[in-house]
Amino acid sequence: MPRSVSRSRWAATVLSAAALALAGACQGPPESSEETGAVDAPPSLAVIVARDSTVVAVWDGEARPLEGSFATPGQRVLWSPGGGLMTVNVGGGFWQWAGPDGPALHHECGPGCQGVYLGDDQLFAYGDGEIRWLPADGSDGTEPVPVEAEQARGGSVWGAVEGRILVGEEGPQSRTDTEDLWLLDPGTGEAAAVGDLPSGQGQWTQRTALSAGGGALAVEYEGDGQDGCPVNEGVVVVDTASLEAGPVVAPPEASRGGQVLTWDLFFNGGKLYAVFAELYDGCLEDEPMGLWRLDGDSWDRVSEGGFYAVRPLEGLDGGAAALVVDADFTCKVVALPGGEVRTDLGACGPEVWSTPTFGEVDLSGLSAR
Repeated sequence: MPRSVSRSRWAATVLSAAALALAGACQGPPESSEETGAVDAPPSLAVIVARDSTVVAVWDGEARPLEGSFATPGQRVLWSPGGGLMTVNVGGGFWQWAGPDGPALHHECGPGCQGVYLGDDQLFAYGDGEIRWLPADGSDGTEPVPVEAEQARGGSVWGAVEGRILVGEEGPQSRTDTEDLWLLDPGTGEAAAVGDLPSGQGQWTQRTALSAGGGALAVEYEGDGQDGCPVNEGVVVVDTASLEAGPVVAPPEASRGGQVLTWDLFFNGGKLYAVFAELYDGCLEDEPMGLWRLDGDSWDRVSEGGFYAVRPLEGLDGGAAALVVDADFTCKVVALPGGEVRTDLGACGPEVWSTPTFGEVDLSGLSAR
């Protein structure tokens, strides 16, 4: 789960921790308006964790708490290909949510079990080396299919790609094994493709993000820097059709001679964005570095705001917006382009999850307030 030097400051502000960046997948590219060129995309969904550890969906820019839900360290939110359904993977099972008009159902399926939608009516449980289809009513479902790739049996679900389950290997072992990324067929348990992420001594896989449509996967690595501070060791972008990884891209340089840590990672349209911070004074102090956009093999700053996390929201009533977590761990939905507060969501955990946008939303006008 993500490590941050802000943990002591955050623990004093909020009472729960959320972990890992999202991984989500949406259906094929929507059509564009002939008159304006704007993308006619489904409304974005997002998830935060409230002060009392409740999982809160952000639906059309408004908070929709999942009644009875709870957050746990290491959780991950995954989306259906259409973007309207989600699973929240927590210890020993997952929550299934079908929108504001339906209840959140909890599936208990054993340690490490995770839920993933491969279609709006195709919910699968992945865990203990098996894949099982689950009906929408929460009953047991079909007989499990064993996963053929032995190394993938202990992996984490990172999303859905073209009807297959994308599984990645996390933790220290992800830096030494020769296979650490798989596209699994849910019907046979066989790997349709296998990938090997670039390896690095003393590094581990940290945040991941899928683009809209699932065509690209971003993987961030962390390692121990000076004084044991966790630092960004680079990001790679993977073509999910072949699972071939591009070159490792280093983070932007720290302006005060400190070390750089990633606070957030997400796709905005077809472009990869990140929020970085600079660590110094033996990990005791941090300075937000703002919002950045990957351009080729380097990062360009988009906004200098003091954010912990930012997520673009498209297709909402009232126009484009963004979900922002400020460095003091308060959440809000702001209107774009100017950043006026649309909904104050109050104190929250540091991480957010959201469906990736089909069009690139302009975030240059954002500022922390």
